[in-house]
Amino acid sequence: MVFKGLDMSNTTITALVGIINFLATLVGLGFLACFGRKTIMLVFNAAMALTILLLSYYSFEHNSTGMIVCVLLFIAFFEFSSGPIVWLYMAEIMQDKALSIGAFLNWFLSLVVSITIPLILRQVAIGYIFLFFGICTVFGTLFIIFFMEETRGKSQAEIDRLYSKEVDNDYQKE
Repeated sequence: MVFKGLDMSNTTITALVGIINFLATLVGLGFLACFGRKTIMLVFNAAMALTILLLSYYSFEHNSTGMIVCVLLFIAFFEFSSGPIVWLYMAEIMQDKALSIGAFLNWFLSLVVSITIPLILRQVAIGYIFLFFGICTVFGTLFIIFFMEETRGKSQAEIDRLYSKEVDNDYQKE
């Protein structure tokens, strides 16, 4: 199948997705060396939110070129930030048991999305699904602003103090 208005097949687009995913992962590693985790997450989560909301718009407009560009940008922004940083950040701030629960929830919810999206597509236009996930990503960006602490360059003891209520209570007593 050739996309309307494009001279690319599904196979070509799939190859582009893989190439962008690979290259963006390499670039994302460079960002980790230069910038803090919270900064990267905040900037690129906001970019992902904008991109997926634009993807929703282009879906409603039946603009396949805009949709493909947005998908490729979303993949790049994800690999710059949430793709690697979520796992790194969880390892920095959680104990082993909590890390296991976090990894389970990540994969379980990915499975739920993978199973339910095809079922939902029978009832709802894909643009609404992109809109829903765009709004979720906006809330994720707000979560980063208000709750995520910067951990780059901090020792494990400093990171533990960032998220420890006992330390906060000790400071309040003084």
